[in-house]
Amino acid sequence: MFCLFRKWHAIAVLSMSLLACQQSPHPGLLQEGGCPPKQSPYLKQAPSIDGRITYCDQGDASTGEIRTTAYPAGTWRVTVMMAGYPDTEGVRILAVATDGSSTSTLKADKIGESWKSVTFQLPEAAQTHAFYLQLVDDATGPFGWAGMGFDRAGLSTTLPAHALPMALAVLTAHLWIILAGLLLPRTWTIPARALCAVLALGAASGCVIASYIASPTLGGIIAYGLAALPLLALPLRLRRGPAPIAEAAALHHIFFPSFLLTLLILWIGLYPFSWDGQDWQVAANRWRNLPMDSWLPLTFAEMVSAGRLDVPMIGDWLSSDRPPLQSGLYLLFFHSWLPGGGLIYQALSTWAQALVLVPLLVLVGTLPLRSQRAAIVFALALSPLVLLNGLFVWPKLFAATFCAIFHIVLFGPASIARPARWSMAGLAAAMAMLSHGGALFALVGSTAALLLLKRKQALWVLVKTGILAVSAYLPWVGYQRLIDPPGDRLLKWHFAGQVPVTQDSFLHVLRAAYADLGFGQWLAGRAYNLNSLMHGSFGFFGDALALFRSYSPAAITTVVDNSFFLRRLLAVVCVASVVAALHCLRAGKAPQLAPSAIPLRPGTRHSILVPALDPGDLRAWTDDHSSGRLLQLPDEHAGSTNHACSMPSAGTICRRRAQCRGRGTCLCLRQAF
Repeated sequence: MFCLFRKWHAIAVLSMSLLACQQSPHPGLLQEGGCPPKQSPYLKQAPSIDGRITYCDQGDASTGEIRTTAYPAGTWRVTVMMAGYPDTEGVRILAVATDGSSTSTLKADKIGESWKSVTFQLPEAAQTHAFYLQLVDDATGPFGWAGMGFDRAGLSTTLPAHALPMALAVLTAHLWIILAGLLLPRTWTIPARALCAVLALGAASGCVIASYIASPTLGGIIAYGLAALPLLALPLRLRRGPAPIAEAAALHHIFFPSFLLTLLILWIGLYPFSWDGQDWQVAANRWRNLPMDSWLPLTFAEMVSAGRLDVPMIGDWLSSDRPPLQSGLYLLFFHSWLPGGGLIYQALSTWAQALVLVPLLVLVGTLPLRSQRAAIVFALALSPLVLLNGLFVWPKLFAATFCAIFHIVLFGPASIARPARWSMAGLAAAMAMLSHGGALFALVGSTAALLLLKRKQALWVLVKTGILAVSAYLPWVGYQRLIDPPGDRLLKWHFAGQVPVTQDSFLHVLRAAYADLGFGQWLAGRAYNLNSLMHGSFGFFGDALALFRSYSPAAITTVVDNSFFLRRLLAVVCVASVVAALHCLRAGKAPQLAPSAIPLRPGTRHSILVPALDPGDLRAWTDDHSSGRLLQLPDEHAGSTNHACSMPSAGTICRRRAQCRGRGTCLCLRQAF
């Protein structure tokens, strides 16, 4: 199923190479107007930036203008480095025709006290003439300045200095997780070992951050040991013959899509790699103007590795406000031969978010056609959800990875042994909560679904799962309550609107927030939230139609701003989920088939997305190439040549060849615990 990715290797490299050839020309920046960047004590200096700013002798009150030499006619996109606050009233970016025939205003967002690469889409009026860019600063109030320039470093400098360390960090993590999968029992299937390798990565990261909190010296020792453990154990595996090489190749095929996705996100997000990893703004502002939340795990990691406790940690953020697993991931490789800092943190964190493809690949492995599997994987990998959260690395996708593993383990094939089932689920739940607190909602949903479907049969499994998950999560609760209290600030923030730090309990703050709120006000708030979620969902189709009618920079900007990175994708996903749920409900009410295995019609077979997640009995014909044994241990079951198969005992799965039309495989599955 992964051969498709190998075929696209050359295309991916070629596409990136072509993208590198599309840099805008860099005309020389005229020196009249403005002043050198060093005039501002707040602006982060970048020696490779040849630019000017309007923050001069009078500070924010200074005025002036900066302009470039002319761009040739036909140029439709230009990339410049900008700093300051070009969105302030009185600060304008203009594209002025050299013959004076037209002047177009370009939109620029707030940047801040650092240089950022900004790409402008030129209006059609500006494209027909030679033009120059002009920054006009007439603002005299606070934040009334901006800067414009060009990065003279070039790819020959930035690629080895900035891009190569990130690529090496991703490669190191990729090899580590493959070697970790090799340490797992060989009787397990490759998909099961891949999921457990991800859990091992989370557990190792949790152990590292806990050790650093206890003692930086102990943390360093644990980090060295866990980072080197898979490599040290490799000779023991190689003594068993060529089988480990084949197993490593199979694990590589599962993890390689995440590796490729990581490189793609870093390439399109940070190109041309002028960013040196010293600040958070570049990655946070690449797609939207986002806050510094993605940088908090790095700040926490640097704090505990230095053996100190900063209160607040940075700005008004406490170290106990965000779960620590991504900090542990960074510290796991911090003592390797890789250099520390923002570049390595960004690379490792982007790779961690891209691991969400691993459980997805395991899920779609049950689909009969490779085209179906590829379509689903590419649809998610290239979605705004992944591209945005893959670069802005607040670890939401990292948490989603563990939530997906939790769901797979609970609802997956019964061939997983009972101890492995609850232990994997408990560890996945703990790792999800240690990645991002929002994972609680997904975990509750999966748990409730299991209780509704299995009831008493699932109760004991969930009890053991909960005990393990709570035990693994309790050390972080202790840190929140005892070392940097209160620890529940985000709960008060999101549920009660209490932003300043308070030692009052969450229930007290919640009661105070809702004490004077009537039912009508509460209902109006829920309606407002629903409107925010669904706003513009159907307007996307009009925007897309306008793009086909008039392919212009303005139409492209409208689609990107209104649809690509906003909530409309969420609304579309919600609608699709409702439709899928109704379809499954209708299928569940259909007349049951006879106990003997009957081949499904092709159309019906194609409508089953994830057969392994069916909570009841499943009898289906699948192609020879389908991965029916999602997590099945290969030496547990024997085949049979009978056309019909009696239902095996609870907790078993029989997979047998049958002489049937289509040369199908008879798959009889009964799930129990």
